Amino acid sequence: MNLENKLSCGVMVVMIGRESCIDPLFQYFKDVEIPEGFKHLNLYVVKAWNPEFDLIFQTKLKEYKLKNKFKKIKIIEGTCKVNNHFTWEDWENSVRTLSPYQKHESTAYNLDLGIAKAIEGNDVVHILDDDTIPPPNALNDLWNLLSSNDSYGITSGFYFDKGWVPPNFQNGEQESNRKLVVSINKNKWKTSVLDDFVNTNKKDVGFVGNGCMLTHSYLLENSIPLKGDGIAKQEGPDQTLCKRIRKQNKKIIMVPTVFCKHLDEKGNEVGLTSDYFNKVINSTTTTKIAITSYERMLNYDTLASEFDKVYVVINTDNSFNTKSYFKKHIHMLNKIPNIKTVESSISQYRSLYTHYKGHVNNVKYRILFEKANEIINTATDYDITIFKSPTQPFNSLKIPSLNHQNLKKYLTQN
Repeated sequence: MNLENKLSCGVMVVMIGRESCIDPLFQYFKDVEIPEGFKHLNLYVVKAWNPEFDLIFQTKLKEYKLKNKFKKIKIIEGTCKVNNHFTWEDWENSVRTLSPYQKHESTAYNLDLGIAKAIEGNDVVHILDDDTIPPPNALNDLWNLLSSNDSYGITSGFYFDKGWVPPNFQNGEQESNRKLVVSINKNKWKTSVLDDFVNTNKKDVGFVGNGCMLTHSYLLENSIPLKGDGIAKQEGPDQTLCKRIRKQNKKIIMVPTVFCKHLDEKGNEVGLTSDYFNKVINSTTTTKIAITSYERMLNYDTLASEFDKVYVVINTDNSFNTKSYFKKHIHMLNKIPNIKTVESSISQYRSLYTHYKGHVNNVKYRILFEKANEIINTATDYDITIFKSPTQPFNSLKIPSLNHQNLKKYLTQN
């Protein structure tokens, strides 16, 4: 490719003064791999921080030698975050609840300023959040996919959300740890979980956040402003931007090899960590696990011989569980080395998740599924079978996301 045909890329981020995030963010800027065919990178930083952050920013800019990486670095005066007087912990925990519409407005204002500058003289724009840290291969992988198909308008990395949507019956507490800042649904933002992608190998989605995306400048030019009259405040600028990109007959595509760290106010990763994913990718063993509800007539010796680990979930609401012979049976059950009993309560589960009144079998299954998610949120070599009916082995569930090999395959696909 001739130099004249190479592309310019604008990297744009709104920074609101998160001290715990600046080092990992600047490390990404320093390490980011520049795709073949790119002439140079330009950096655009929207200044939305308090004055006391100025010195930190300038010090880090020199420390990471970013002027050696970027041809141009432009600082753009923005507006400070909503509820600016809050401590970082209070801000992270409450601002999205107390003033989500105001937050959307200030975010849209700053994004507009940054995008308007980044599209000037650049062919593509890489938009980031200051608390979302991509891997060094991010820009390269985002570009390779974006440039592979004219129908692609945005390519985005994955990152977990910070618990903005509370757990419910369909997404219990353990599954909520796997929620992503993305919606497969294209009609409205309906937060998706990691398993939605592992189970379906889905790529084309409805909405993504601004945390780690790449798009063409001409598409952004046709999509701004993201603020002002006539724009639904409850949607937020990221949702508005995605709608406008799709209205230009373009698709939004997820890139599984770009899994970002989403950092909290202390700089810790939310959701599953990069260390966890590395262990899954490098795993060489498999632990076969069975999860089932307690059933007196089940042959547990046979079940234990077929799996490395067996979890037997016992409903404590059942009056039968108070009988002395039941307790004796459970005592004998726990003597089998690879069987572990787990107490549960259907009534408590219903009460916990908005007093769910559905069929008892549905609640039982959700409890089993929650246990499966608890395991896969910590283990990295799992292969789990859920038995919906303990006495009917054929009535078992082999869900792709409950086998670590499927997650490994998804994360490493080209």
